[in-house]
Amino acid sequence: MKKNLFFLTVLVLFSGCLLPSLHPLYTEKTILVNDDIIGVWIDNDIQDYEKSKGFFSTERWEFERFAEQEFRYKGSKQYNLVVNNFMRDTSIINSLNYELYNSQEKNFYALKYFSGGMGKGLFRRPSEKMIMHLTEIGGNLYANFYPWIPDDNNPYEGIAPSSHRFPNLMFGYERFQSNFVKAHSFMKLKLENGQLQMYLFDEEKIENLIKKNRVRLKHEIVNDELVITASTEELRRFVKKFGNNDDLFVEGPLLKLTR
Repeated sequence: MKKNLFFLTVLVLFSGCLLPSLHPLYTEKTILVNDDIIGVWIDNDIQDYEKSKGFFSTERWEFERFAEQEFRYKGSKQYNLVVNNFMRDTSIINSLNYELYNSQEKNFYALKYFSGGMGKGLFRRPSEKMIMHLTEIGGNLYANFYPWIPDDNNPYEGIAPSSHRFPNLMFGYERFQSNFVKAHSFMKLKLENGQLQMYLFDEEKIENLIKKNRVRLKHEIVNDELVITASTEELRRFVKKFGNNDDLFVEGPLLKLTR
C-alpha cells in the first residue's frame, strides 16, 4: 500500500510559495543567533499596532527565543511544571501561584504566526507555531522553519481542568501519525533598522532550472508538488550559488518591529 505523505510546512502562510524540504538548511555548527528578530512584527503599512489586533486584524509574526521553563509552587520540586514557549499558559500558571524557577534558552526561535482576517475568537484562524533556525550562507541571512506539533503529554494534567488540551495538527489522525511527514522550508531575510524583509524562493523558476538540467538538486514530485530531498550540504551549496540571483526569489511581506 502506498503511503500518503502530508508535508506539514509553513506553506499555509504563503499559499504554496515555500518549497518543502526533507532536510534542513542548517547544521548544528552553522546555526546563527540574532536576537534582533525577537519581538512582534506587523505589516510595514500598518500604523497602529493595537488596531492591528482588533476586529479587522492584520497578520502578525511573534518571534522569541525558544526556551524550556520550569515553574514551581513555592519553590517545591514536588509541585513543578515544565513547559516551552508554545505550551506556556500564563493564565493557568498565575492562577496556581507558580513562579519561574529555571529557564534554559536554546539557540533557535519560536514563531507564532497569526493570520489576518475579520472577527475575533472562533472567527479568527488559529496561530501557526513553528520552530525557526537562522543561518548564514554567502553573506545572506536565511530562516529555516519546521512545524512544532504537541505530543500526547499534557503538562497540566492533574493541576488544571482536563479540558485544557493543545491543538493537534494531525487533525485527529492519531492512529496514522506515521503518514504525516514534517518538512522544512526556508526563506531569505533582510533584517535592519527595525524592518524585516522576507524573500521566498520562486518554486516555478527553481523547478524550471531542474527540468532544464541547469541545476542538480535531488527532489521528488509528490501530488504535483516539488519536494526537495537533497541533503543539507547540497542545499547549502545550491543556496550559496543562487542566493544573490534576484530572479529566483519572490518578494514576501515587509514587516516592522512594534515592540
